[in-house]
Amino acid sequence: MPMSQPVQSTVPIDRRVGNSRGLTQAYLLRDALATQALALLAVEPPEDVKVRCSIAVAATSLVKGWEAACDRIRIARGRPLPGSLRPSAKPQRSQSRQSGLYSPPKPQAPEPPDQT
Repeated sequence: MPMSQPVQSTVPIDRRVGNSRGLTQAYLLRDALATQALALLAVEPPEDVKVRCSIAVAATSLVKGWEAACDRIRIARGRPLPGSLRPSAKPQRSQSRQSGLYSPPKPQAPEPPDQT
């Protein structure tokens, strides 16, 4: 399906970002792929099985391209995959703070006298 006019990005793009050219292209590609996929799926399904199969393959390819563009946007923005960033380990609390109550130190038993 030929595109009649260029696709405009729906996301405002900050020009101060370091990789703005690649990010702009990724946004435009993502939007163009989404527009084409929706237009392809809006067409009435034909009766011929081979044509239906080719439309399904084309839609799958458009979706794969859209996912790849979304991944490139995520990488360029510096966002990790969900669940891949582990929180840092919290430092262990001291023993007296773990109980929640303050308890004075236990008295030590007196040492036995030296028998020399």
